[in-house]
Amino acid sequence: MQRALGTMACVALIGCQSAQKPAETAPHRSLSLQAVIQFILNQNPDPTAGQLSTYQVFMGINTQLLKRNGITSLRFQDDRFITDPELQAAIAENIQATLGIPVPEHLYSTQG
Repeated sequence: MQRALGTMACVALIGCQSAQKPAETAPHRSLSLQAVIQFILNQNPDPTAGQLSTYQVFMGINTQLLKRNGITSLRFQDDRFITDPELQAAIAENIQATLGIPVPEHLYSTQG
């Protein structure tokens, strides 16, 4: 009888666990490389200064991190969407250090 009660309690416990709502995963954020570059360029009224700021931001990022994300040049035809949180953080940190302003939230897009 005691064993049966233990089994019933275990079944009840399992039933409770399976009734729990599965944990929701956080949506993935991406960052458009073209939008980031345009944002940096727009912070300077002088186009040359804007280009230099862009280079300054990206030169401060580890080369291997850029390569790992397929960025070997800042000249490209198609936009690249950065989903690597480490690279997003590096870009945000360097923009803050270079321009003195944070990356605005509207540059990020959320994919659930």
